Amino acid sequence: MLILIAPKLELKIDLLRAIKIAVVHDIVEIEAKDIPVLERINNEKLSSQKRNDEQTAIENIKNQLGGDGQELYDLWNEFENLKTNEAKIVQALDKLEGQLQFLTDPVRKFSQDDHDLVKSLLKQTTRLCKIDPFLEKLDKDTLRDRKKRTSLL
Repeated sequence: MLILIAPKLELKIDLLRAIKIAVVHDIVEIEAKDIPVLERINNEKLSSQKRNDEQTAIENIKNQLGGDGQELYDLWNEFENLKTNEAKIVQALDKLEGQLQFLTDPVRKFSQDDHDLVKSLLKQTTRLCKIDPFLEKLDKDTLRDRKKRTSLL
């Protein structure tokens, strides 16, 4: 997504740095055995487990790589803390990718509590996508498509 979308962004970013951040983020999720957001809805225990597992994963990666691991550790923290435009773009795309999976998935039934949480997660993606007009458009288009298919939103 990043490689395809970066040329369309108005916000200027260092594409190589953004790719590094995206790869490190994905490596940590692979190591930590990512837990999809829909499985974590209204489950603070799983959400906390995901955070702890990812922290453990990046520390293990850093330790296994010795001195070379510090750069990966710093890139992961940059992503987690939204320190740069590159991190903000990668985080927005990460949330947007999850939103795209959810919005294109067969329509599901949610409890009212789940419905409120899903709306909150979608709003978080919308907030992150405000960093660039192109991302805002992608966000609006995916939400509009889902709204056409269901009254979920």
